[in-house]
Amino acid sequence: EWPGRTQNSVKSELTRRNTHDGKIFIQLSGVTECALYALLLLGKLPGIIIHAVCSVLLVIKNTLDHFVISFINFKINLVLQEKEVIEIIELARDTLFFDDEVRTEEMKEERAQLAKV
Repeated sequence: EWPGRTQNSVKSELTRRNTHDGKIFIQLSGVTECALYALLLLGKLPGIIIHAVCSVLLVIKNTLDHFVISFINFKINLVLQEKEVIEIIELARDTLFFDDEVRTEEMKEERAQLAKV
């Protein structure tokens, strides 16, 4: 389940486990724990590299978590500003409902015939 040679130590450093109905749930809190969990699942790394990454993440955990949360909040606030929302709605409306060219009567008849078939 856990790649590398240090399965027990990484499990104890990384997660707190709860059991519910016989199932084990892993509670990840913060960006650093999610990144470490993804690294352990996706990468087949030797034990020393896993320990080095754990050590570095323990040192910079609070800083990295705060930075990522602040960055995400900043981007969400930018997107949710009123003028940005209006521009997004107008672009979606133009994309869905407006054509660039004006249809002639011949084009309308062709479309009507295609729709009947």
